[in-house]
Amino acid sequence: SPHTVVYASRDGGRTWAPGRDARGRALADTTDDPALAFDLAGRVYFTARGSTLRGRRSLDGGLTWDDGAPVPG
Repeated sequence: SPHTVVYASRDGGRTWAPGRDARGRALADTTDDPALAFDLAGRVYFTARGSTLRGRRSLDGGLTWDDGAPVPG
C-alpha cells in the first residue's frame, strides 16, 4: 500500500519536521495521490486518496493540520 507522510520546513529546506495532526501525531496515512495547494494568506491545503478523499488545512505552513473532512464526489 502507498504511504503518504507530510513534512514541513521553516528554513528554506535546510531542515524538515513531520507535520502533526490535531493530537500531535505525525501526519501519515496509507493513502496515495497526494496534492498540496497554498493560498495567498499562507494556508496550506492537503488532499490524499485512501478509502475516501479527505481534505485537511494547515494555518502554520504545514507544521500542524486539522482533522480534515471528506471531500464529496
